[in-house]
Amino acid sequence: MTKTLHKDIEATISNLYETKYFDALSELIANELDITKTWLLNKQLTADEIRFYQGRAEGLGVILLQIKAIHDEHMKAPT
Repeated sequence: MTKTLHKDIEATISNLYETKYFDALSELIANELDITKTWLLNKQLTADEIRFYQGRAEGLGVILLQIKAIHDEHMKAPT
């Protein structure tokens, strides 16, 4: 995954993971997922519609996991 990233970008993403901003972003996304689930349930959508919208919202969580994976790989790499 990280082989396609420029080394400067990889370092920047790795540094982002270690900041308070990443923690705040993680919390914001978790809160947004809860709000989204509540909103979807209140709209009385079908189960398929809920899965569609929930899947799109959970994509944000996948991005956070990718940032963590880039950080972990960057920390293992020789300097």
